[in-house]
Amino acid sequence: MATPDPMIACLGLPHDDPGIVGLLRRFAITRTPTVERDAFEEPADAEISSPQDWVSNLARGIEFGFEDEAAFTGEPPDVWGLGPMLLTQIYLYADHPEAATYEGALPFGLDHGDDRAGVRAKLDPQAKERRSRDLDSWSFEGFMVTAGYLDNGKLSFIVLLFAPPKPPLDPGLAAICPTPDQILGILGASIHDERLKEVLRPLGHRHRYQRRGEDLAIMDLRDDFGAYFEFEPSEEITILSRVLLLGDQRFGSAIWPGPLPGGLRFGAGWSDILERAGRLPDGEAEADFILYADWQSDRHVSRIEYSTMTNELLAISMHLAASVMGQIAEGPRAGDGRPT
Repeated sequence: MATPDPMIACLGLPHDDPGIVGLLRRFAITRTPTVERDAFEEPADAEISSPQDWVSNLARGIEFGFEDEAAFTGEPPDVWGLGPMLLTQIYLYADHPEAATYEGALPFGLDHGDDRAGVRAKLDPQAKERRSRDLDSWSFEGFMVTAGYLDNGKLSFIVLLFAPPKPPLDPGLAAICPTPDQILGILGASIHDERLKEVLRPLGHRHRYQRRGEDLAIMDLRDDFGAYFEFEPSEEITILSRVLLLGDQRFGSAIWPGPLPGGLRFGAGWSDILERAGRLPDGEAEADFILYADWQSDRHVSRIEYSTMTNELLAISMHLAASVMGQIAEGPRAGDGRPT
């Protein structure tokens, strides 16, 4: 087995750790990473606009990504910025228009001139699994490696990512979560519908419903269940219009412990998603290494959020199709507690 880069041992360490300080000095980087705050407010009052920061020496082909410890571990935004910044990503550039070639040895015996087939041949036997789309991502114990390529297939960059094991899900919570069929069955139902109340009652429906102005109401269950329910007015009734199930700890969210549509699992790769869906998505959009892909049916749209950097499913939502919203607006549904 080829030797991994010793920098991998630095992943997850705080910015003020002597090993991190020495590593940055080795590449002539002197700026201390910090959270990004709103520049239009006084520093003492400024809200944190991003928990991440990047320090680099692109003339030497290297870049270090840091993230606030509280944000990385899933704590809510009100405690961000109180602790250290963790080293979570290291970019090593092989052939990139905005960076010089990294002059050091690449990890796992990789060469700067390797093509995609060559990179896979070296990493596949050593990793626990590989997930691929535009980039290739390999899972190891406690970290990941992602490779990006030029249009001709030649290696462009390598990213080393801190990836500690995720906490186990609570089986007790999983047992009370509604199934995908139950969720789809109440999508479009009125807040007065007894079926909706029955499905959501185990999640605390009576105590978690909140009005957000005249046009929106929510059930925010992200803290406990990693779920978010949106209700919208449709003529004289308010209906469940969207359900979001989260698979990562963004902004302090828990991870949804219940089953997912189509037998999917959080962390699934692109090929697994396509196999479960049975077809290509009807629409795609991508921003900041997050892919949003939609599959439309007659009644609803399923949308996934997929990390193209780590090649894994992050979240899935289901919302009513526009045509169905229009049909519901024509009159009240049976069972919504109103006269028909």
